[in-house]
This record gives sequence, C-alpha cells and structure tokens, in this order.
Amino acid sequence: MDSNAIIEAQRSLRQRIDDHRKYDALTGASDLAAHLLLYLDDARHCWQLTLQWLRQRVDADRVDGGFTRQYGADAVYQPEVEALRGDLPIVSSVGVAIDASAPAVRAVLDSRQPVLYGSITEDRRFSDPLRQQLLALDTKAKLAVALHDDRGAIALICCDWTKERKRWQATQCEQIGHFANDVLSPIFNTARQLDESSIALVAPAPVRLTAAELRVARLVVQGLSYKEIARQLDRSFSTVDHSLRSIRDKLGARSTARMMGMLGELLRKHYS
Repeated sequence: MDSNAIIEAQRSLRQRIDDHRKYDALTGASDLAAHLLLYLDDARHCWQLTLQWLRQRVDADRVDGGFTRQYGADAVYQPEVEALRGDLPIVSSVGVAIDASAPAVRAVLDSRQPVLYGSITEDRRFSDPLRQQLLALDTKAKLAVALHDDRGAIALICCDWTKERKRWQATQCEQIGHFANDVLSPIFNTARQLDESSIALVAPAPVRLTAAELRVARLVVQGLSYKEIARQLDRSFSTVDHSLRSIRDKLGARSTARMMGMLGELLRKHYS
C-alpha cells in the first residue's frame, strides 16, 4: 500500500473533521476520531475502536458493526465486529446474515439519523422472521445508525439491549447521528477503500488455506482470542499460533490486525 496515499487521506479527513462541531454529549469523540485516523489502513481495528467506544457511551449490552454487502439483487448486513458487555452472557451476532431489504433495516439505511426501536417484540416495522432472528440474538431493543457515502449507505452500527428500552437521551441520540454523518462516514468510507485496495494488491489470487487453518481463521474473524480458539478446537496454544503465523504469511499481512481484516474478505469471497 502506498504510504503517501494514506498520509494524504489522513490529512484530508483531518481537515474535514476539524471543520465540524464539537460533540459535547459524546465523551471521547474527538479522541476516537484521532485514533481512527491513525489506523485508517486497518478497517477492522477502526471497527473495534468505534464499537468499544460507542458501547460505553450508550451503555449497550452489545454493539456490532460492519459494511453492508450486495450479492446480486440481495442486500445483506453481516456484522463483522462486536463489543459486548463483559458481565452479561449474550449471544454473538458476528457473521449472522441480516436481510438488509427488510423494512426495519431499510428504514435505518435510508436515514441520516439513528433509528430507535424500543421494543422489538411490539414494533410493527419488524417482519416476523426478522423479529425472531433478533430475539434469538437476545435483542429486545435497538438503536441503529447507518454510515453513508455519496451514493448511499455503506455500513451499519447497531446498539442492542437485552431488555426493552422506552426512554432515550434525545441530545445523545442526535449527536450520535451528527457524529456518524460528519466523522464516522467519511473515515470508514476511506478505510474501506484503502482496505479493498490493499487486499487487491497483496492477495490478487485466492489464498489456499488448509482445513486446520480454515477452522482457526473462522474463529479468529469472530474475535476469539488465541486461548479461546485453542480451547474450542482442543488444540495447544502453540498449534493455534503456528496456524495463524502460516495464514499471515500466506496473506502477506504485516500484522495480526491486518490479517484479520483481510481474512474477513477472503472467507466471504472464497470460503462462504
């Protein structure tokens, strides 16, 4: 990847972001934006930083995020990364395919402001299949916001609660919308472009993973730690570490964080 292109993108985004208002109701928003610019060439790490920050800001039980995908005529939202409340058992949403053409999802994608769902059970905007899918993920209430480029929605961020939520902080929700439009949208649009360009340059041909490497790859993309992967696969820590080193070498990734971003795209395109 051309480092000059990254520096130029960072400079352009920094100037654009500095032109916008301060987000007083969102503690740490300016610090988050600065960190995202530092990791602009690592979309997955940008997701992790953003979701962890937002989960704390809105006190959600789970926050997930990812780029929306278009498969032929079918629009799909498939969370790539999530941040979970540490003291609450909650089902992971990573990798779950959500029909982005469903009215309740479409309402978010078409809006420039957060969409609030205080009761998944009662809200008539949800079709029965989508409602059942969300309830199976322990989701009873949701705040969702889309990120956009000039052509439309490029990504979704969903804050979920395991209990119904009737009261919302209006100022906070409004500023989340402004922050998503003014800061997160341009940053993630650029991060996605840099990520896709890096994948095309580093791995132009499908990378061949062994069966063992594929099992490890699918778990690492879900965000599991080395120890959790070793325990789930009943393998030693050193065996898992060896598999990940092999995967990283095959991808030509400079770091584990970069490898994880490239793996998500590789699995979606060639191992789904």
